[in-house]
Amino acid sequence: MVKAWEGTATMASWRRSAGTLATAAGAVAGLGALAARRAARGPLPETRGTFSIPGLHAPVVIERDSWGIPRIRAEHAQDLFFANGLVHAQDRFWQMELNRRVGSGRLSELFGPMTLEADRLMRRLGLRRVAEEEARLLQGEDRALLAAYCRGINYYLARRPSRLPLEFSLIRALPPPKLRWRPDPWEVADTLVFGKVMALGLSSNWSEELVRSALLEKLGPERAAALEPIHGEDMPLVLEGAHVPEALVRRLRDSYAELNPFLSATGIGAGGFSNNWVVDGTRTASGTPLLANDPHLTLQMPSIWYEIELNGGGFHVAGASFPGAPGVIIGHNSRIAWGMTAACLDVQDLVIERVNPANPQQYWYQDQWRAGRLAREEIVVRGRAEPVVEEVLITHHGPIISPVLPGEQRAMALRWTALEPGTLAQSVLHYNRAQNWPEFTEALRLWDVPSHNIVYADIEGNIGYYTPGKVPIRSRGSGALPAPGWTGEYEWVGTVPYEALPHAYNPPRHQVVTANHRLVGDD
Repeated sequence: MVKAWEGTATMASWRRSAGTLATAAGAVAGLGALAARRAARGPLPETRGTFSIPGLHAPVVIERDSWGIPRIRAEHAQDLFFANGLVHAQDRFWQMELNRRVGSGRLSELFGPMTLEADRLMRRLGLRRVAEEEARLLQGEDRALLAAYCRGINYYLARRPSRLPLEFSLIRALPPPKLRWRPDPWEVADTLVFGKVMALGLSSNWSEELVRSALLEKLGPERAAALEPIHGEDMPLVLEGAHVPEALVRRLRDSYAELNPFLSATGIGAGGFSNNWVVDGTRTASGTPLLANDPHLTLQMPSIWYEIELNGGGFHVAGASFPGAPGVIIGHNSRIAWGMTAACLDVQDLVIERVNPANPQQYWYQDQWRAGRLAREEIVVRGRAEPVVEEVLITHHGPIISPVLPGEQRAMALRWTALEPGTLAQSVLHYNRAQNWPEFTEALRLWDVPSHNIVYADIEGNIGYYTPGKVPIRSRGSGALPAPGWTGEYEWVGTVPYEALPHAYNPPRHQVVTANHRLVGDD
């Protein structure tokens, strides 16, 4: 039994929020005002005191500043990430619970039929299946740190089983029927599946293929092609400077003005586009690099981001993390800084399969029936006596997802780099500790999906840029439309070598700017 952690922050801002939340909870749940107030305040984080926790190697200190941002100090890396998991769970466990349920296709257990279609899609994609395989493949210190993070979350759940976030009480009380339910212990696969959910939100090509396919059928090839956006000669490239012609600015402004009513009505484009840039000391008053990042992920309440500082066991890193995942996604350590935007590379292909009508576990490939893998998924739906069963045929191209695509009659599999076991979580842990450009880019070698534009600066005055991620090489076609899978002509034959991905180190223009625009030229 050792001293676990100490907290020193005040609770003033949290108490003000709790008053508002309690009023809302009383109105929604029909609780008495006093009971609602207690229900809202009870789950607030413990930010004062000293606790003895078995299993830690040495004292761990958690301090919070006036904004409630935690700063964690530890001597051992596993203790550091135990505390990382603990503070995430204290502040954001309902958000974490929802995120893992989204990725695992388990929303309907809580919300009933209203979320069934979302669960069906996730079960067919199989993000949870892949996450569990990734968890089994983890080794060494990476496995130990992710496990320590999970232990921190589970310590929170065990310590305060009756003081979970208010949303848990509200969900339990919703009819019909009322739930006798407690959250499951947190597992490494819960963290990894959230990474898959983020990748899905930043990899949209499969839906674009469906739109193109529909336009092609309705309009014919020439008129459909005329609707494709064209990257003109006057448009900027990431690796050739960032000058944007005034004519382009006017054209973009006018286009968005015309599209705005449609975008507002449909929600398309609501996430916006991210920006980042880095300049070296030749362009700054201080003579040292400046790096900025504005990632436009969809606005949520609470924010998808969580600011944190982690110090100890070889780590000293601060910035924006994701609740449910250890480490810092965007930020800096004592020697380097980094930022990222989505690269929007095409890493998904819809593949049209021919399924055997006499045996739904077989599909036609190169003149013979080939056996696929059948995954049986049972979706528990609140208020229903029996689960909804999805039997998912998985070909060598990927899972058949068309049964959850409205109006789609073709059997289509999704080929996607995220549906193969990856190493994204390891990449984050490694670059959090990187001290220079070689160590940073070696860590990015493990970043598989989604592809990102990552800018870099260090205290030695260097700047850089890399686009990590697995990018498929296709034997034929561009991946812009669903392709026939039975001929074998449109297979992936590998991925772009890491060294051949777009990158720059101390570029001649002394700057790198990305805003989801085109990375490199036609050559």
